Amino acid sequence: MARLNYKIMFIASEVVWVEDIIRRLEEIINTQDGYVLNIKRSGNRRLAYAIKNEERGNFVRIEFMAVPKVIRVLDKVMEGASCILWHKFIRVTGLEFGSKSDYQCY
Repeated sequence: MARLNYKIMFIASEVVWVEDIIRRLEEIINTQDGYVLNIKRSGNRRLAYAIKNEERGNFVRIEFMAVPKVIRVLDKVMEGASCILWHKFIRVTGLEFGSKSDYQCY
């Protein structure tokens, strides 16, 4: 099956070490025959509204290529992690990451 371009955007609790979460997600992607292209850490920010009783969170975006079945695995891991306040998977259908291409949210 062909690899597709994806982005994971998530907000992690400020009390957690974000690098551990990123390392775990990278490990899952790599073991499922995918690879990480880029990681953007936007740092700790104040949230517009409380999510899971948290007022602040660490914003992270991971761009990667993987087969579609990886999304189900990553979603299950992120849903089960209490330190992840919010997450969204985006399939990038354009030619480049960071371009104004068509996005499909999952």
